[in-house]
Amino acid sequence: MRDETIPLPLVSVVVPVYQGADHIAGCIESVLAQDYPGDRLEMLVVDNGSSDATREIAGSYPVR
Repeated sequence: MRDETIPLPLVSVVVPVYQGADHIAGCIESVLAQDYPGDRLEMLVVDNGSSDATREIAGSYPVR
């Protein structure tokens, strides 16, 4: 049983991506749907120079 007086750790999820327009939205939505407090979670999408719509799609979500 978790002690509710101790805050959960800060978690960073790093998603490297290249030419991922077909999959990045589903990936981001899956991570954001996790049962983890939003104030303790950050998601970083690292695009490796994609020339498709990966950057625009990722930019429409609350990620960095």
